[in-house]
Amino acid sequence: MTYYYFGNESGPWTEDAADECKTIHEGTFKPTRAPRRREAEALPTADHILASCVADTTSCEDHYGDPIKLQLSKSMCDGTGQWNDGKACPTDGLVATCLSNGTAHRFYATYLKKNGVSMSDLASQCSTTGMLYSHFYPASGAPTAAPVVATRKGGKKGK
Repeated sequence: MTYYYFGNESGPWTEDAADECKTIHEGTFKPTRAPRRREAEALPTADHILASCVADTTSCEDHYGDPIKLQLSKSMCDGTGQWNDGKACPTDGLVATCLSNGTAHRFYATYLKKNGVSMSDLASQCSTTGMLYSHFYPASGAPTAAPVVATRKGGKKGK
């Protein structure tokens, strides 16, 4: 039997299809497109965003997956952030996006600074937070070095 994979709410990535083919159908996957889509094709565009939740100046979530999940996402956002129906997250200062389970988790330069993490840390965080598949996309021109840690008087480290 032949199955065709057109993507799911997490995205149209062929490595996801290959894994599902092998584990669910015990089959062999044969891609008909390039094995990895370009970032511009993989990231959801503003016209596909159903809503966003701006937590603070450090991160934001764009919801583009299943519309039925929006109510739950909205209730989770209400206590901690600002819910915006039909409006995408801001792009100023964006350093990376983690796509997972129908949500684009956007991270800004202020997130790196506030949390003292590197882009590598963000990529690791992305790969461990998704329930199924997660895909990490650094923004064009994003920093690649670890944050600078300064030493204060008395030998204490500060950020």
